[in-house]
Amino acid sequence: MEAFSKDRGLLCFSRDWKNPVQWSHYADRHRGICLGFDVPENMTTAVTYRSHRYPAAELDDLGAIEGPAAQQKFIQMMNTKFQHWQYENEVRLFASLTAP
Repeated sequence: MEAFSKDRGLLCFSRDWKNPVQWSHYADRHRGICLGFDVPENMTTAVTYRSHRYPAAELDDLGAIEGPAAQQKFIQMMNTKFQHWQYENEVRLFASLTAP
């Protein structure tokens, strides 16, 4: 997964900008601004919210998996957050950090 993270970045977006808790977390205690982006749905992946962490054994097993299966599992884990953050209604986009 180290190779994956060397040339890819992660952009996070919320589908809703009106939640005051979000403004307190991300906008310098309600003093910031909100930027709107039109991001095609087919470019993003919705975040999955869980009540528990992935088991440590599952994280350890990630190093033993190779190829597309490992990348798919890594992306699944990178698109997962604790259920407390569900109000964000977040979607994520992995972007290339290298020039085309």
